[in-house]
Amino acid sequence: MALKTEKVYSQIEDKNIKIDVLDSIIWKNCEHPDDVDKNTLSGWFEYTIKFDGVTPVQCTKVKKIK
Repeated sequence: MALKTEKVYSQIEDKNIKIDVLDSIIWKNCEHPDDVDKNTLSGWFEYTIKFDGVTPVQCTKVKKIK
């Protein structure tokens, strides 16, 4: 099965997410793009994550939303 790439949003910045995506602290408080109002994301972080099914396996990009 191919990996699926998704964006998730979190108020939490995890500088170590590329080392250990599965146990990242962002999973305690993150949102799927369909569940957030894009106008309220200022100061949040956008994480681009590759998933194997529902398991996060790699973080490819982190961007702070201005």
